[in-house]
Amino acid sequence: MKIIINATVIRSEGGVTLLQELLRAFKQEQIVLYLNPELTSRVSEAENLEIITHHPGNGIGRFLWEQFSLPFVVKKHHGNLLLSFGNTGPLFSPCPQVLYVQQSIPYTHWQPSQNRLRWHLYRLIYGFLMGLAQLGATRIIIPTAWLAVPMRRSVFALVPPERYMVSPPGLPQMLDTEHELSEAERELLARAQICKSAGNGMVFYPAYLAPYKNIPELLEAFSQLAQLSPQPCKLWLTFDQDSPEYFPCKQEVFETLARLDFNESEVVLCGSLSKAAVNRMYALSDVLVFPSLVETLGLPLQEALALSLPIVACDTPFAREICGEAALYAPAESPAALARQLFDALKPEVQQRLKEQARVQAARFCWDAHARDILGLTPG
Repeated sequence: MKIIINATVIRSEGGVTLLQELLRAFKQEQIVLYLNPELTSRVSEAENLEIITHHPGNGIGRFLWEQFSLPFVVKKHHGNLLLSFGNTGPLFSPCPQVLYVQQSIPYTHWQPSQNRLRWHLYRLIYGFLMGLAQLGATRIIIPTAWLAVPMRRSVFALVPPERYMVSPPGLPQMLDTEHELSEAERELLARAQICKSAGNGMVFYPAYLAPYKNIPELLEAFSQLAQLSPQPCKLWLTFDQDSPEYFPCKQEVFETLARLDFNESEVVLCGSLSKAAVNRMYALSDVLVFPSLVETLGLPLQEALALSLPIVACDTPFAREICGEAALYAPAESPAALARQLFDALKPEVQQRLKEQARVQAARFCWDAHARDILGLTPG
């Protein structure tokens, strides 16, 4: 089977990680991968993989390329299957098309406190494009079950329900790749090791600057945690003043930091980190905190499960599906509740219980089963 993968719009760290793991799972298939030129160094070469770089642009350029050029690309390569890996794809594909969903924003009722008109326009336009792709897809892969109902409603239930398949990806490989660390990352990790050795509670949140990542609420909760816990705690965040924002929210985040008057003994702004550095931070951390309110999957949750790292998350459908009993949950928009759960998660007996549950929960995820679901194959 020859699979054409359209991954030209992949940007996020989570999307890149999923793509890398999925390519490893396609062992027997011939793959033609259309990829953003910026990401070619992130994808390992393989005998069954041909990489073609392409940047379709944004907005109307991307729409025209997917709807009119991509079908000719599939024909040119004599593809047996088109895997649209970036949420959208052509309405008319010359071969069976699998739509791989990684975006849930058009299907959530959550909205930011600011720029609401812009947010609604984004949801409307992106939802329309995803709706077209659903109508043109032979199979729609959804990582968490909660998303299936609002996705079907978005196209007025015109797509037969059997085309939707809930299939969580396997757990990512947490490789120790020290040689990939930059000098700045080595210095940061050395500081983290010193803090760990000094007995600090290490709380890690790998997230970019987006309003639904719920960073101001986390900062409020961490401020309250200091009043609950006699143990000094340190929060490590993967952004800084130079980080881009994925929707206007940076000002609110840094105003909250200033108002709460945190110093570097309490909150560390790490900036953007490589995957290797993130993996090292997981290993040094006592708790992954994940207060995000809108996710399709929440890759850090899976990464924490892979390492049996205790998790504290906001009580959302996607977090419940991924983590099960391997996490403590706090109601959304309740910093006090989040602080109490962080306090509990740092207790040795709770840590032990969550680690045991993480090992049980991790057994649910399998890359081979996920690849079979995409290809429409049955086991054996």
